[in-house]
Amino acid sequence: MPTAYHRRVQAAIIRIGRESKKIRKVWNDRRPLHIVHPYKKTALLYYPDVRFETRSGKLWLFEVMDSETGAQAQLIAHVVEPLLVEGVIAVVHIVKSDAGQVILEDLSDVIVSRMTDLAGRKVDQRLRYFRVVITPEDSRRIDKVRKIFAQGGIRF
Repeated sequence: MPTAYHRRVQAAIIRIGRESKKIRKVWNDRRPLHIVHPYKKTALLYYPDVRFETRSGKLWLFEVMDSETGAQAQLIAHVVEPLLVEGVIAVVHIVKSDAGQVILEDLSDVIVSRMTDLAGRKVDQRLRYFRVVITPEDSRRIDKVRKIFAQGGIRF
């Protein structure tokens, strides 16, 4: 069950995407992305909190990590799933506090480094990860969310 903070941040991101001229389509968490097996018809469904499709057809995925920071398995899933989806160019993880950001950065570093070591090549070379802190107070104003994204180098 999403918290009020989660819903506010999600709504702000959706509105920012709809106002952007660089974004063709915006989806919420109701329409899944398919992670398909390379040879079989088997697929997993991945529901990012918000998804943008650019004019060139590439995807930006947004994950709001409000309750997930206490659950390591959910954090791992949100870091690994975008690596398995075709056409993703950027993933934005949003946390409530600096402490949550440190936890997420440490976990992401371990996962991506280990996967790179196992694969023998850089796993996330086609994908950019952004991690931003949006406090519950900042989530109440869309202009503040937009400013935080701009400060983090996220522009649409």
